[in-house]
Amino acid sequence: MRRRPRGLSLIETIFATFILGLVGMALISVLPTSVMAEKRSQNRIMGENVAMSLLERYRVESFDALADGDVDLPDRPPVNGVAFKVHRTVTLSTSGRLKRVRLAVSWDEAGWGRGQSTRQVVVEGLIYRVNR
Repeated sequence: MRRRPRGLSLIETIFATFILGLVGMALISVLPTSVMAEKRSQNRIMGENVAMSLLERYRVESFDALADGDVDLPDRPPVNGVAFKVHRTVTLSTSGRLKRVRLAVSWDEAGWGRGQSTRQVVVEGLIYRVNR
């Protein structure tokens, strides 16, 4: 009876290395896409935080100090290298006791293979006049 030698043959080793190489290349090709998606997600969260902090500040301030109309707010210092621009729209209700505040926060973002693109997040809130 002939004994089969133990271990792997050269062809089996080459084939296994080829398969592992294909799997490795597929995983490496996904890496830049996931890094770009994470960066976009971080920028969106920071933009929402900028808008929410401004909205909370307006709620604390005097109702009358918040002027009606459209305003481009002064440029904010960059956060993690991203410069956010804020456009505010304030609308007074017909009753005069409620103001609708709309904050549009935009920023420029590098796209993968598409150049620069502008992203935007919009947050809206209502501010009520309290009689004291």
